[in-house]
Amino acid sequence: MSLTVSGPRAVMLKAANYFESKGYNEKAVILYIKGRNYKRALDLAVRFKLYDYVERITREVDNNADPEVLLAVAEHFLENNQQSKASSF
Repeated sequence: MSLTVSGPRAVMLKAANYFESKGYNEKAVILYIKGRNYKRALDLAVRFKLYDYVERITREVDNNADPEVLLAVAEHFLENNQQSKASSF
């Protein structure tokens, strides 16, 4: 894990996929975030209730991100009665 974090983006994403397939969801989420695959990171973080990472993703995502990611983040906040946070996306 520690070697992958400092590696190229492609290696991070490949390792994230590996950790996900083995059930190491937190490690997978961390690597997806670092590899800027926010959509996949968000999907896993919500599915496995890793809400600290949902918050981290929302801090890292800006208005130039993939529209699907922005929509997914906003939907997450709406589903959790956090309308004020959802409106910022």
